[in-house]
Formats: sequence, structure tokens, C-alpha cells
Amino acid sequence: MMILRALTNGPRHCSGITEDLRAVFEDVASVKVGSLHSRLRRMERYGWLRSEWGRSPANRVARFYELTPAGWKQLETSVDDWSRFTALVGSVMLSA
Repeated sequence: MMILRALTNGPRHCSGITEDLRAVFEDVASVKVGSLHSRLRRMERYGWLRSEWGRSPANRVARFYELTPAGWKQLETSVDDWSRFTALVGSVMLSA
């Protein structure tokens, strides 16, 4: 869900996505580029992302990923599921 969310502002390359996730996670979790690459490729196989080669801001050749309509739908579903889950946990934790 976090990877899909990182792509809502347009196509990004792996290093850009990693920077976005590290900014959100801070010291809570580490983001390894290798594992991110495999997740991006898997999401592409699911049809949630498409990619093409381009130039990064540092003028390096990089693969840029963007959400497909199916990816937008998956993100919406994931956010809905997360909202229901957190509401359920909240109600259990706050019940007397």
C-alpha cells in the first residue's frame, strides 16, 4: 500500500520511491532498494504498475514506475481495508 501511495503523484524511479518511503518511515523501518525492486516488478506482473526506461534527475538511466487503473483500484481497496482494520482494532482497544 505504501509503495502504491508513493506513486500517486506520478511516475517515479526506484531511488525516488525509496527516498519517499524513508522520509515517511524515518527510523521505524528500513527500506532496502533490492527488496523494493522485487516488489515493484511483482506489482507490475499483477498489472498494478507499468514501467518505462528514462533519465533520472541525476541523468542516470532508470526504470520509472507509474500506477495503472488497476493499481489505483488496488490502492483504494487497500486503504479501505486498512481503515476497517484500524477501526476494528480501535474499537477493541477502547472497549471497557
